[in-house]
Amino acid sequence: MRVLKQIGRVLAIIIAVLVIVLSVSGIAGSWYVNSVLANVTNQIFSVVNTGAGVAQTGVNRAEQLVTEGRSEVQNASDTVTAVGQHLEENSPVLTALNDRLTQRLGPTVEALQTTLAPAVDGLKTVNQMVTIANSIPFVRQDTPRLDKLEEATNGLLQLVADAQQFQATLGQTVVGEKNQVTNEAVGVLTDLATRIDTRLSDLETTLQETQQEITAFQGRMDALNGRLLTIYNLITLLFTLLLIWIIYSQIVVIRNHWRGLRASARESDAAALPPADQSAPAAVASPAAPVESTPVETLPPADLPDAEPVDDDAATQVIDDEADKGEDSGTS
Repeated sequence: MRVLKQIGRVLAIIIAVLVIVLSVSGIAGSWYVNSVLANVTNQIFSVVNTGAGVAQTGVNRAEQLVTEGRSEVQNASDTVTAVGQHLEENSPVLTALNDRLTQRLGPTVEALQTTLAPAVDGLKTVNQMVTIANSIPFVRQDTPRLDKLEEATNGLLQLVADAQQFQATLGQTVVGEKNQVTNEAVGVLTDLATRIDTRLSDLETTLQETQQEITAFQGRMDALNGRLLTIYNLITLLFTLLLIWIIYSQIVVIRNHWRGLRASARESDAAALPPADQSAPAAVASPAAPVESTPVETLPPADLPDAEPVDDDAATQVIDDEADKGEDSGTS
């Protein structure tokens, strides 16, 4: 039975050592996983922020172009309305206006298409990354509305067509028979200018809303990134503390079983010693009675006389005389 207990203690110590090794490995592995998760999270949010930044840059640039386009269209509409009734006298003004629109309005509308295309692509990338991020538990984020921006981008084709028609009509008015087409030309140009300005105004409103959504989205993404990193660190820290507690408990187990092994070894050594001789009981010393200490005066040593030597013959004679006296007294 004692051997089985010792084997059990040894196995318990071995298992405890393995648990300690696994716990230490678990601590190192948990922090490694934490680092990997943090890097992956930062990369995902970096891609999201990059796409949102590209979209925001494109939207800002497009908004500036819309503002410039609306200014040109409103200026052209006001000019046509002012000189429309005296087209022959103001022919140089219309010619200059036609040249100005050719140089500014047309390129501005075309630049809107070039500028909004990267913005739409950036928002598409953002939607894809957010879809991946939403697969993480407790993560749910809304992306800026891509459909509104795509609808506005598709509407640019009609805006380009209206701008081209406006320039063509203005060019025909400048080179045509002025007295015959004055009223019709003014009406067509005014309607086209109003329609272009309305489209640009709607586009401007959409761009402003998209810009606000992108700004709010970037703020939410930054907050979510920091929150996820904090959660990763807290989970890793709690797991580390749990493993440290397990390591401590296994150290206690090893110490207790090691003490048990040492106690068993001492018992085995004691059992292996030869038995003591029981025929000669060992003398038991009785406790000594306490000795009362008495004060002793210190006296000077006395001078003792030197002893004289005793004569053996004289002593024998004395003894004989004493014996004779005894006999005489008994006779009488």
